[in-house]
Amino acid sequence: MSRLHYSQFNHMVKVPDGRGWVLYNFATGALELLDVVQRNLFDAALSVPVHSPVVRRWRAAGFLCVMDEVSFVRERIRERVFDLARARDPLPLMLTVCPTARCNFACPYCFQEPDSADMAIETQDALKRFVEKRLAAGSFNEIRVDWFGGEPLLVPDIVERLSGELLALADRFGISYKALVHTNGYLFTQESADMLERCRVTKVIVTVDGDRAAHDATRHLKNGGPTYDRIMGNLEALHTGMTVHVRCNVHAGNIGCLDALRDRVEAMAARNGTAMRVVPAAVRANLVAAERGDTTSLIDAESFARVLRDFGEVERRQAFTAADGVCPIVRLNELYVDARGEIYPSCHTIAGNDAYVLGSVLSENPIDWDAAAQKLADEFAFPDDQPECLTCKLLPCCYGGCPWTRRSMGDARCPEILADPDTYVLSLLGQQGDCCSK
Repeated sequence: MSRLHYSQFNHMVKVPDGRGWVLYNFATGALELLDVVQRNLFDAALSVPVHSPVVRRWRAAGFLCVMDEVSFVRERIRERVFDLARARDPLPLMLTVCPTARCNFACPYCFQEPDSADMAIETQDALKRFVEKRLAAGSFNEIRVDWFGGEPLLVPDIVERLSGELLALADRFGISYKALVHTNGYLFTQESADMLERCRVTKVIVTVDGDRAAHDATRHLKNGGPTYDRIMGNLEALHTGMTVHVRCNVHAGNIGCLDALRDRVEAMAARNGTAMRVVPAAVRANLVAAERGDTTSLIDAESFARVLRDFGEVERRQAFTAADGVCPIVRLNELYVDARGEIYPSCHTIAGNDAYVLGSVLSENPIDWDAAAQKLADEFAFPDDQPECLTCKLLPCCYGGCPWTRRSMGDARCPEILADPDTYVLSLLGQQGDCCSK
């Protein structure tokens, strides 16, 4: 029989005001505030009788255990991959749909290969049939659509037509529907915003990379022309009930522009009444951009973690759990459909890689769901090839970071929000109270 031991996933941090220590478990989300006596008792817990109330409580919370935790997490994530593929429990059907692969920008850090395809009528109809069959076969409670590209506003007619088809399916199956759009903002006029609202879009993500100079250096037209003034003019004139997230792709060259961008966006929102806020995202190294000769200077995880804290992103994010923290690349209720109708795991950077195509909406039987789950579970679900991940207390949060980065570049990419675990755990104390178990 295995002996009782402290969980690998525990984290202890001193509370700055001297109230004691916060004990947190990254696998279970359990959190407790310990005073000096409780801290000493916890440090001696392995010598306390196993049937004592305090040991039973700590075992229930996951702070103490007898199991091989890494094996348990590995099996739990694999089981989750198959559960999501079979869609036996109520869950949303989440689709990233690319109505066009074309883009009017030429951003140096872009992870996509250039393409000129628009989604043909036949492919749109096939996508509708695919969604209809999937809804009939699984236990889905919602359709969520992420309009991506390319630049989706290059083909507003396709977005509008397909939205109508998918909304009709949601009504027919008695489930809810919501959508968001990723756009570079160049064509995000009041007219296009009104169309998106009619299509039940609730959020629009527009990318602005700092001030005029920083933005135009990385987010320019294919002919090199500037785009900042037009995008900001579109946002200034906007009146919509949709939420607008102004995404700033943060790198070493624009990190100093973030505060000014936030101030300008907040001022615009106050003037036009549209809900807008700046959301930072780190620029990542990727093979496509590298082959294209991208020279964008990246920032390290610790610097970006400070950005997230400054922007309040730490407080907005909930504690990680194994059940909910599964990367979309292995969540087969989430799929990516490109302009040609090819189906991929829901990962923007893996789409277009022929080795990972799951099927096509144009096929009569597009996907063997169990085979797809087996492939993704074997190749992406767990970082058995990263020894440092298997001994890390953060393993249940990210399962080795981005699976595609891990596989393609041999590098585990830890979540920046946890680059400073102390700050993260202390932020949870403020959310959950002085002593609680999740």
